[in-house]
Amino acid sequence: MYAHRSSRWLAVSVAFAVALTPALTDAKKPGGGGGGGGDGGGASPYALITLAPPGVSVTSSWPTDLNEAGNVAGSFDSGSQVRGFYYDSIQDSWMTFGDGIRVIGLNNVSQLVGYDELNAEALLWSSPVDTSPEVLPPLSGFSMASAVDINDAGLIIGECFDAVGTSVAAAWVVTPAGAVSLPVELPSPAGDPLARVYALEEADSDGVIQIVGASGQS
Repeated sequence: MYAHRSSRWLAVSVAFAVALTPALTDAKKPGGGGGGGGDGGGASPYALITLAPPGVSVTSSWPTDLNEAGNVAGSFDSGSQVRGFYYDSIQDSWMTFGDGIRVIGLNNVSQLVGYDELNAEALLWSSPVDTSPEVLPPLSGFSMASAVDINDAGLIIGECFDAVGTSVAAAWVVTPAGAVSLPVELPSPAGDPLARVYALEEADSDGVIQIVGASGQS
């Protein structure tokens, strides 16, 4: 649909601070804590997991994000519709989402983001068991939105689309109390709008968050 000519890193400062969740230890990751392996016959140092929710029809599946606990967000094709999934590697349990839902990003406090293809809405789930996700509003002048990533500080990135499908990159902020800000358009090179974003990092010691995306449309 679009031809993206270049990729650029952008630095975005977030004007709030929250305590970040400590990283989970390797012992809690799939295959972690088992040690051994090799010729000694010990536990394998890794686990190979087929990411296909049990009990539902799955013709194909694709993971899109992984947090430090080894939990996975993604989507699958049920044969008639795309649906989202969340896999908890510690509990070895699955959550599946409704028709047309794509789950794209998650953070270390298990907030999820994605979008509803049927209603063209960006979505935020406060947890994998949240049955009433928050609809993220598009930018003024745009009618559709999608969300692709969220960090532990609650910064969400995604895109907003107008009636003819032109996209610009946007960001929302989730406060510690759970309120969601109105979107802001992410900065881009002059005359070369940032059309897509893919991933973001946690804030560094100066409060700067790096975001990777692609600019240019044709």
